[in-house]
Amino acid sequence: MPKSVHRSADYYQYPDVFDPHRFDNNESNTLQDDYWFGFGIGPRACPAVRWAFVAIKIFIANVLIKYDVLPGEDAPAMDEVNARFRGTKVTTDKPMPIRFRKRA
Repeated sequence: MPKSVHRSADYYQYPDVFDPHRFDNNESNTLQDDYWFGFGIGPRACPAVRWAFVAIKIFIANVLIKYDVLPGEDAPAMDEVNARFRGTKVTTDKPMPIRFRKRA
């Protein structure tokens, strides 16, 4: 069932195209947004869904410990960016490319 929903033109404009930005601005606190349910739903849902999200957070924390996050090429100056809160996220009116530098 997930594949038939995840690849349905009824729910996604180009269902067979890999587009990680498809879900931008559709996040919620439920971890199961709109028509995406990669961990399943109901009584047979993956019991490790919460663990997977904790593991992702630990991975991101380790990246931030080991690397400096710097502005990328063509990144606008901070005074040129209008940042605003959208729910629990901070969004900007311009793309903010970044790069990483390994800490000494």
